[in-house]
This record gives sequence, C-alpha cells and structure tokens, in this order.
Amino acid sequence: MSLSLSVQPVWLTKTLFLVLLATSRRGSEVLALSGLSRDISLEKDGSISLKFRPDFLAKNQKPGQTSPLIRIPPLSNVLAPGDPDVFNCPVRALSSYLSRTLPIRSETQKLLFISLNTVRGKDISRVTLAKWVSTTIRQAYIWWQSQSGDNRAILPLTAARAHEARAWASSLAVLHSGRLSEVLESAYWRSEDVFINSYLRDVAGTRQDGSSALPSLVAAGQVLHS
Repeated sequence: MSLSLSVQPVWLTKTLFLVLLATSRRGSEVLALSGLSRDISLEKDGSISLKFRPDFLAKNQKPGQTSPLIRIPPLSNVLAPGDPDVFNCPVRALSSYLSRTLPIRSETQKLLFISLNTVRGKDISRVTLAKWVSTTIRQAYIWWQSQSGDNRAILPLTAARAHEARAWASSLAVLHSGRLSEVLESAYWRSEDVFINSYLRDVAGTRQDGSSALPSLVAAGQVLHS
C-alpha cells in the first residue's frame, strides 16, 4: 500500500478528528501522542488512556512537570443499540485505527498518527496533521450543505483549523456539561480567563423545530449525549 499524504482514507482522518474533539488538545499535542503499545491502555470502563512521547513538552507545561495521561471516554456506553451516533465514538474509531495500522507500522514510527505511505515509513509532521484536520472539516461542511440544502453559508477559512476545532470542542463541552473546571483541566487550557476571553464560542445550535442539532459525541473529555 502506498498513498499520497494528500489522499488518506476517511477512517484515518475521521479518527484523528474524533480524537482531536475528544481531547480538545492543541494539534501539536495530538501529534505528540505515542503510538507504542506500552503507552496505550484500554481501561475497564471502556475508555482509552494515551501517553505522550517522553520528550514532549506542551506549550503551557513547565520543564520537569510530568505530562498527564490523556483519557478518552467511550460514547457507546450511553447509546441505545443501533444508534447511528456510535460512529462518533472516538474509542471505537481509535481501536479500529490501531488494528488497521498495526500491520504497516514500522519501527521508526513512534507516534499515534502515521501516514499510510509505507514507502516513507515516517511519522507525520505538524503540517500534515493540520492539513488532514482542515480537509476533514471542509468535507464535513460540504456534506452538511448537501444534506441541508442550504448553500448560502460560507465556511470561514479560520474555521477549518485544528486550533478552532479545539475551541469549539471545549465550548460544546462547557455548554452541555456545565463542568468548566473539568473541561479546562482535560483540555489543558492555560487559564479560565484565556479560554473565556479568546476561545469560548457560541455553539448553541438548534434545528428549525427547536431540537438540538448536536449529535452525541465526546468533547474535551466529556460525553455529550443528546
């Protein structure tokens, strides 16, 4: 199998996007998640715990400070059998991704997210991760327009970025869970003021009939079940 960096299967880019939403971490932090089996644990409650590569230091992390574990809760535990929102479960997607990439993962690939280009056999770069996220957001937006029939709205260029997805995921988690302190801790925001003043978004979307437009998903460590 040899794929261009610009043409990756949906299951790969979707998994990346679901993990980005579920953790609400910076793109650089998601990129630094370890792909080594010893750093990935499936817990008894169905969640997945992830570790960063040993040499990684987050933007607002002090030297010498231990990086906290990343815990991603499952969505499937709160869904009824047959609920299509199960496809939004990051644990389900990540488990499938790990199984699919295990046969092609080389010894030189230490990170969680890798390119499927077996010729290169390298970890992806920050630029590649950002491109995958941007492409996923744009494709989802195009699909939504086709389903809703509303072609008037234009997706702002600034919206199709990993950092904006982080802001939206955190805002959704705060709105629907009400657990501001937990969201800030899970997403590793520098402070409450920084988040509220610069990154809190208006995400109270509703359909024409007044029902919530939000599907069940995991955002900033919170299970949001509509």
